[in-house]
Amino acid sequence: MIYVLGITGSFGSGKSTVAGMFGDAGAILVDADEIARKVVQPNSPIMGKLADAFGSDIVTDDNRLDRQRLADIVFGDPQKTSWLNAIIHPEVRKEILHRMEEVDKSVSLLVLDIPLLFESGMQDIMDGIAVVVTEEERRFERLLTRGIGPSEVERRLEHQMPQSEKVRNADFVIDNAGSIENTRSQVKNLVQSLRSNEILNYESQRHYPESGKKHE
Repeated sequence: MIYVLGITGSFGSGKSTVAGMFGDAGAILVDADEIARKVVQPNSPIMGKLADAFGSDIVTDDNRLDRQRLADIVFGDPQKTSWLNAIIHPEVRKEILHRMEEVDKSVSLLVLDIPLLFESGMQDIMDGIAVVVTEEERRFERLLTRGIGPSEVERRLEHQMPQSEKVRNADFVIDNAGSIENTRSQVKNLVQSLRSNEILNYESQRHYPESGKKHE
C-alpha cells in the first residue's frame, strides 16, 4: 500500500525546499506547480479556455501564457480567481491522479507538493497532509529576496487560506522557522514514523471519483 502524503504551506513558507527533503529521504515526489505549467503549454486546450475567459491579451505572440498579465487580471477579483481555479484545478487534479496510477507499487511513500491543496479541495486524494509553517516575517523576507515587492506579497497572501487554518486542517506540521538542519530532521523523523508505524498498512480512505478506484 502506498501512503500518499500531501504537503502544502503558505506563500514563502519554504514548502518546495521541504518537499525536496522528502525526496532526499526516499519519497517519490509529484509537483503540482510543474503540472500546472504543463497543462498551459502553447496550443493546449486549456489555453483556449483561458483566452476565452480572460481575453486574448494573456496569450503572447508565440502562443505562450503571459503569467504576469493573467495575475494582474485575476488577483484582487474573487470571481475571476474562481473562474481561473475552475479551469486549471480539474486538469491538474486529473494529471496528479494519472501520475499516482503510474507509480511503482513497491513505493511506500508518495508526496504530492500542492501549494493550494486545501483551496483546490484535493484533500480527498491524500492519506495525510503535512503543512510547512514559519513566521510571517520570515515568509516576507524570503519573498522579498526573490524580487517580489511588499504589496505583491500581501496581495498574494490575501488570496490563500491563513496559515493557522491550514495547521488546523493538517495531520502533521513541519516548523521551518529554524535552521535547515532542524527542518531536515523533522522531515526525516516523519518519514521514519510513517514507515515504522502501521500507518502504511491501513485501508486507505482516499477516493478517486474520476476512476472509481483506489491506488493500492
